Amino acid sequence: MKHLPSYFLVLFFTGAALAADMAPSPVTARRLPSGAYELTLTLQNTTDILAAQRVLVPAAQKVCGGQMFEFGHYSFSSTEQNPISSVASISPRVTIHQEVTCGPVAPASAQHTSYDWSPSDADDKLVAARTQQYLAQKDKGELALAYGQFSDTMKVASRFDIWSKGVEDFNAKAGGMNFRKIRKVSWVKDPPGVDPGFYAAVDYSGQFKNIPYECGYVAWYRDASGQLAIVREEEGYIDRKSQAAMTSGELRETLAKIRCVDG
Repeated sequence: MKHLPSYFLVLFFTGAALAADMAPSPVTARRLPSGAYELTLTLQNTTDILAAQRVLVPAAQKVCGGQMFEFGHYSFSSTEQNPISSVASISPRVTIHQEVTCGPVAPASAQHTSYDWSPSDADDKLVAARTQQYLAQKDKGELALAYGQFSDTMKVASRFDIWSKGVEDFNAKAGGMNFRKIRKVSWVKDPPGVDPGFYAAVDYSGQFKNIPYECGYVAWYRDASGQLAIVREEEGYIDRKSQAAMTSGELRETLAKIRCVDG
């Protein structure tokens, strides 16, 4: 499953390639208690995380005094407008918080493993139900309850005021909810670059009065005690005005981009 090598909140259609007009903000750096650094950067006109990391390389070299360095954990938030839609929206941008460790790169450990456990059908049903609950809380405007299901790292990456404003804007645009459907639950153990443990991605689709197509997923982290917390979500949608302006081919292409391949 390719969704889960990092923590984040993403509202997306597709990532843009590295371009000369990305307009980077100044890079800020802070020293972490571990001795590593956290670099923060915002790029305009792209949602490409690899592009953001490439832009951070000179800053990493600077904070490390020219030593070797290693990029570690990161979190990010990003937005991107629908390139086909005629509806005005926020221009694409990405903000990344990147951990940097200075000095020789340590050899990779032989194992990156957590506790022994295997998900069952009951666990699939549990994360599916928790996802339905979370989406319902967003739909009903119970945003403090929904946000309370985020992991601490997710809360750092997605401030409540910014996140809640995005949800409120979507709800106002979407109109009443017709349905939401859980499409798939996928589990992965100990993906590289994040805390050891089990992660579940719950894919869903939905339809609203003004939005005929919405698809996305919510990713959950399950710790050794069995507690679940949201570590990532992605969603994409097509509103009726945008759909009316598309050819059938453009509609199929955009549905694929938002992982709504089954409509």
